[in-house]
Amino acid sequence: MAEAEPEWRKLIQLLPHSEHPYYGLANLLDTLGRPAEAVPYFQAALQRRPGSVEVLNGLGLALANQGDNAGATRQYERALHTKPDFAEARVNLGQLLAREGRETEAAAQYQETLRLQSSNVAAHVNLGKLLAGQGKTAEAVEHYRTALQLNPANAIAHYNLGNALRAQGDLAGAVTHYAEAARLMPEFGEAHYNLGICLAQRNQSAEALIHLAEASRLRPDMSEARFNYGVALAKARRYDEAIREFQETLRLEPANDQARKFLDQAQSLLRQNP
Repeated sequence: MAEAEPEWRKLIQLLPHSEHPYYGLANLLDTLGRPAEAVPYFQAALQRRPGSVEVLNGLGLALANQGDNAGATRQYERALHTKPDFAEARVNLGQLLAREGRETEAAAQYQETLRLQSSNVAAHVNLGKLLAGQGKTAEAVEHYRTALQLNPANAIAHYNLGNALRAQGDLAGAVTHYAEAARLMPEFGEAHYNLGICLAQRNQSAEALIHLAEASRLRPDMSEARFNYGVALAKARRYDEAIREFQETLRLEPANDQARKFLDQAQSLLRQNP
């Protein structure tokens, strides 16, 4: 993706009066994690095509990515003033409001999106997440299931549905959807972690070990993944490996007394079973 940057810069030189290359370069820079560099190019695109809702939305995303929530809100609202049914900007505004803890306003944006466009997957997923956070798990499940009817390949919807089903005590359903999330997005560490935990709770120890190992590999800074992988290794009597995981847990979280207790136990068991 980064190799496209010189091409966009060449296009800017060839088409200095067109918004297209400025917008393309801005999107690329923001995607590459360089929002501060992207903003001036979005602004240049707007100068060449004032009022473009796509450019306003992109500028809003870049501003949000560099922590300027107020600036991002203004751009989303400008886009929605011009095109009230612009679902992408409305969902992005909802996500920003949710991050700020303004859940009622965020829900209103998602609901309005669905009123205008009932098949909007992102609105269903995000509204479901809000509802789940409010303890309205059954309603959240309905939105996740609708999202998956519309797009069965949405890994985030599968993952969130797994969380909701687990909260309802449906471990079998949770396992199904965590597994699908991990299949669709193999680098999704949290999906592997939650899948491993649910498998362990279902006494599927060998399968749990595989996914907890993968979660620890993908998210080495996730102390709970390292700890639970250590527990699974200890249950499999792989004490030397378990010790390393408990030590790593304590490096990440020095006040974790449970990890310290399990480390002592694993070291004792290793001495007894060299």
